[in-house]
Amino acid sequence: MIIQNNTYEDDTVRLTKLYLDRQAAEHEFCFHVVDMGEMARRLKRDEESILTVLSVRELLHLRELRNPKNRLQWISGRYAVKSAVFKLKLREQSIMDPCCLDVVKGADSAPFILQYPDLCVSITHSFPYCVGIVAKRAIGIDMEKVFIPEDSLIKHFFSDREEKFLKSLRNTDEYSVKSTILWTRKEAVSKLFRLGMKMDFRELDTLEDAIIFQGRSNVRLFSFVCNSYCLSLALFDCDEN
Repeated sequence: MIIQNNTYEDDTVRLTKLYLDRQAAEHEFCFHVVDMGEMARRLKRDEESILTVLSVRELLHLRELRNPKNRLQWISGRYAVKSAVFKLKLREQSIMDPCCLDVVKGADSAPFILQYPDLCVSITHSFPYCVGIVAKRAIGIDMEKVFIPEDSLIKHFFSDREEKFLKSLRNTDEYSVKSTILWTRKEAVSKLFRLGMKMDFRELDTLEDAIIFQGRSNVRLFSFVCNSYCLSLALFDCDEN
């Protein structure tokens, strides 16, 4: 299912939250959206206060990050995930201290919470936005700014059917949006299956909202377009999880 909203850029966060609120209610996950531009300003004003959400392990890792962009994305991702966990625990009438949680990368490079290994975690960044999701079911999310893909990207990462579909949209206003939707769907599925770039992207056809991939039936895809950004979710139907 694809939903489109075109409005002022300042409304991107608000509309993204509204969309994810509806999906979260139906598919039982918690999320948090971080404006990384605002996060950068807050870090400049009072970095010490923001970093109180990080664990000792995370603070040690942060010291190893030298690139300002990487630091901002990494901090925003942890802030988003821990805020989502806080909402989940609040729903369960429980409380937690975010600095007691370690959001780390597993052997497959997928993020997980050391203290809650059964929770699924998915993070996406597309400046200035970062979204963190936690759920008790497998889920993947990706968000990208609308772009025009290089021919080489389509050739190596899109299925034959997707390539044919996009070719029919060449030189139209829809081309870049549809291309970006398909790309975010592929990224979301790679996170759902915890495959990352090890996934055969050409094998995956995301033109339909319900797909079969790697022997799993009823993989469900949901996409949202707001202003110049596309966001996609991938999850299994409940009876397939």
